Amino acid sequence: MPTFSRVHVALANAPSGIHRLVLIFSGPQKIQKVLETSPGATPAEVTFELPNGLYSVIVWFTVGSQVYLSNSPVPLHLPEQLSVTVDLAQSHPDDIEGSNL
Repeated sequence: MPTFSRVHVALANAPSGIHRLVLIFSGPQKIQKVLETSPGATPAEVTFELPNGLYSVIVWFTVGSQVYLSNSPVPLHLPEQLSVTVDLAQSHPDDIEGSNL
């Protein structure tokens, strides 16, 4: 049975108008967390419980119909590291449709 830790993900420099955030934790398991937000109401930090292990964190988000992808995965090692920051200003437009997320 895996042990779980609570991880805090800070979302730095979020652009205005985000209406969907998808956080992907790739590690011992691939875990996807989807957050629906109102434009202008993107949280500065979100908290999740995840099984302990080594992860890479990637963030997709949509502004209108445009999808953006964080530029590089952010490493996360649970339980040694209980918080991580993803800088959304370091993101680029992706060529998939927002409705597919």
